[in-house]
Amino acid sequence: MNLSHVMGALKRRWYLTVVALLLAAGVALLVYTQVGPSYRAQSTTVLIPPRTVMTAAADQSRPSTQNQLLYLNGLTDARDIVVRDLASDGVTRRIAQQVPSATITSKSDDTSQSPLIVVESVAGSAEDAQRGIQLVNAQVPQTLTRIQTELGIQPQNRITAMQVTATADPAVVQTKQIQAAGLAGVGTIAVLLLGLGLVDGLATSRRTAKRQARTTVSARAAGIE
Repeated sequence: MNLSHVMGALKRRWYLTVVALLLAAGVALLVYTQVGPSYRAQSTTVLIPPRTVMTAAADQSRPSTQNQLLYLNGLTDARDIVVRDLASDGVTRRIAQQVPSATITSKSDDTSQSPLIVVESVAGSAEDAQRGIQLVNAQVPQTLTRIQTELGIQPQNRITAMQVTATADPAVVQTKQIQAAGLAGVGTIAVLLLGLGLVDGLATSRRTAKRQARTTVSARAAGIE
């Protein structure tokens, strides 16, 4: 069966084609409502150098200021270590146990030269999305404390973290809904139309066979054969 046969079948049985399209639309709508939307929350955290870096700058006869944000350079390596820890199996498994529906992504902000950590949480509800963000943000200072403690760094010399931005209301994401509904609708219409083409082909073959049989019988009766 080629495409021309299928198109011919659809034209001959247009009423069944309409029914198939309606059924496919119904299946797509059902899947769309069953899947439901996702919710996305985001936050940004910056690493803050210890206050002692200002003292060190002053000791080296360099202009110094009491603003730690002016000393963010050099913290990108520490940021990358924290991001790697957030993506580790132990951390992701612990967060997944507390918020099973959340998918967490932690990465460095490559668009900025500052040591920024961007966290995104996508979940089945706004509450779970926010909960995922909160758990990851709480993990950042814990990671910094653990690593610097293991390195024997004194508290006054330790890097800290500060949350800069956070989503107040998680955004609704319907991508998964639309994809699932589209696949369900296309799959349904493809199966139904293919089945319609096969049924029409069988019916056409039977009509042709009956017509040929009647012609043969008529020819025999007329004494042609």
